[in-house]
Amino acid sequence: MKRWTAGDFDIGKPLGHRKFSHVYLAREKRFMGFMELFCYSC
Repeated sequence: MKRWTAGDFDIGKPLGHRKFSHVYLAREKRFMGFMELFCYSC
């Protein structure tokens, strides 16, 4: 099983922020699926 890295995604527009993270729209490059990406060390 391959671990995801930041290079596996096209990071899109910011969707908002939470108490300890920022949330971005992201697209996984291989399967072209959209998902939310939580960034905890931004």
